[in-house]
Amino acid sequence: MSAIRCGHRESASRARPDSPSALLRPLPATFPRCARGRSTEPAPDPRGPAMGWTSYQRDKNAETNEVHFAKKLDDSYKIIAHGTVEGVFYAAVRDQTTSEVTAFIALTRWTNDPDCNFSYKDLGENCGPGDHKAPKAVLNALTPTTNEYALAWRAQCRAHHAQRDFLRQRLKPGSQVRLTHTLTFTNGTRSDTFTYARGDRAPWLPDPRPQPLPRSELA
Repeated sequence: MSAIRCGHRESASRARPDSPSALLRPLPATFPRCARGRSTEPAPDPRGPAMGWTSYQRDKNAETNEVHFAKKLDDSYKIIAHGTVEGVFYAAVRDQTTSEVTAFIALTRWTNDPDCNFSYKDLGENCGPGDHKAPKAVLNALTPTTNEYALAWRAQCRAHHAQRDFLRQRLKPGSQVRLTHTLTFTNGTRSDTFTYARGDRAPWLPDPRPQPLPRSELA
């Protein structure tokens, strides 16, 4: 699916044929104005909002990300593997014409905005995305590519899984690791010893009795 490349989705009429948005259906004219480019993150430039984000109202409990983004795909493409990790939607998308399968990535964000509570930014693996935790099922479904950015991204994803597999094989819950230096935490404590507690949210727990910082260092 060579159509998935770098680009920003500002509007359907301006999307380049080789951009990630080329595989998405054009936004209906009835969509609220914010759906055509309003960003929910702070604008990095006073001249306008951050580019590339599309925002609109979405029912959080109505459907999964897979169903939601599948509806946006052009009929020429089909999601064959997917997963959402830390707010990033990863999908292996097949070009029904060429049978090529490449990765589609959508950064997602939910807010309390009453008009536009959901935002996403879509991009392809040829952009060399900074998020590289795509599920193995997605990676295994991809067809070979020669694009250097896509290859680097896939390698980073594989390295991420290799590291996780290594930890799962070598470390057991309760295992302790002592660092060569002490880490300082924002709550005013520091520790050089950590206990492994299997889990994605907080796999490493500091020693239950960390050393408090001297007052002179907290000032």
